[in-house]
Amino acid sequence: MRLCGADLFSSIGLNVNPKIIESLAAILFGVLLVVPSSVQAQLVYTVNADNTITITGYTGAGGDVIIPTTINEMPVTSIGEYAFENSELIGVAIPYGVVSIGQSAFQFCSSLESVSIPGSVTSIGESAFSECSSLASVTIGNGVTNIGDYAFNLCTSLAKVTIPGSVSNVGASAFFDCQGLNSVTISNGVTSIGELAFDNCSGLSSIIIPNGVTNIGVGAFQFCGGLASATIAGTVTSVGGSAFMNCYVLKSVTISNGVASIGNSAFNGDALTSITIPSSVTNLGLLAFANCSRLTSVTNDNGVTSVGNSVFVGCPIRSVTLPKSVTNIGNAAFEACAALTSLFFAGNPPTVGSKAFLVDSNITVYYLPGTTGWGATFASFPTVLWNPLIQTGDGSFGLHDNKFGFNVTGTTNIPFVVQACTNLGSPSWVPIQSFTLSSGMVYFSDSQWMTYPDRFYRISSP
Repeated sequence: MRLCGADLFSSIGLNVNPKIIESLAAILFGVLLVVPSSVQAQLVYTVNADNTITITGYTGAGGDVIIPTTINEMPVTSIGEYAFENSELIGVAIPYGVVSIGQSAFQFCSSLESVSIPGSVTSIGESAFSECSSLASVTIGNGVTNIGDYAFNLCTSLAKVTIPGSVSNVGASAFFDCQGLNSVTISNGVTSIGELAFDNCSGLSSIIIPNGVTNIGVGAFQFCGGLASATIAGTVTSVGGSAFMNCYVLKSVTISNGVASIGNSAFNGDALTSITIPSSVTNLGLLAFANCSRLTSVTNDNGVTSVGNSVFVGCPIRSVTLPKSVTNIGNAAFEACAALTSLFFAGNPPTVGSKAFLVDSNITVYYLPGTTGWGATFASFPTVLWNPLIQTGDGSFGLHDNKFGFNVTGTTNIPFVVQACTNLGSPSWVPIQSFTLSSGMVYFSDSQWMTYPDRFYRISSP
């Protein structure tokens, strides 16, 4: 163990000649780079077997400290476990050449305001900056591959974080309870977001999970009370249980095609108004969208085989579209959805669990032509054939009064929506107008058709 400090000569009391003193002074000049000059930094270090230096402790008065690149001409390559724990640092400069920051290296440094982590660092250890409550600025160099569990836990002043593309893993609770965090940029390269990684980051207003991320851990963004929108890339295969639970203002979620599983309570208690579940999703976990009290519309693309127990319990959904892949509706799946009035089935009738529609009373079930097994009722609710059809040969189809239009016919009183897009190769269907076939026929016209180079139409369930 060695101690380097401004008082080294007085502490060792050796009688040496002037040339030796001059040589030692030159070495120490390269070691003790401290800002401001009035702060006398004392770094405890060890020499590793490969003649590199690990900083293992600090006994200075605090302030701004620059860690030297070399000590006694040996490179500083690591900051050891607990090296600066609970010290009065305000700022720290970590030199290029350091490759690792150990567990709890700066934990409880409550005065630390800023830190720059160079690109030579590959790993930020567990709890490395945990509970640095004044830490407002962090620069993470492009070279870091792992941000350890609890690395920035309870850094309540931290406002902005950019996670570079070199990072492959954001550890469990890495930014837990960083309530001042209002901007997170996750670069391509990150593959995993750990459990509780951003739990209770109430300042976040939006998050984009980029391509490359394959897993969003349990509770990763739960209790992010200011989160209003989230986009989940198609490379994500699993949205963990409670991943976005109790994000009370989360109104917009885009789940890209590629996501296979939505975990238990993943969006429980959110402010979603509508949700489209892509065809890649095969599993909806228990309570996945429970208590989303503003959720009024659910569309499932063909893929989900079972709507699990209590998935939508307590939601005021008005309309649900279920693909032909659904063969089972679980217990209490739509319990207490008092506003639910329309169920659209693309396939044959699925099996229904007990209390699947408990307390629901005003539902009409719609089924498609060509499906089989439907009777006059389903789960005690009346069934109606849903068969709206665009008429192309009755004279209504085409231009009339500079508007493009057509008749739609079908079973009396069935609801439908006319949607439009501009590119069938990569369609983005936008609802144009909603209808009810009160007399078995209705005319649709589009006054905006000339503003688009191409315009395509289709009929959809509401």
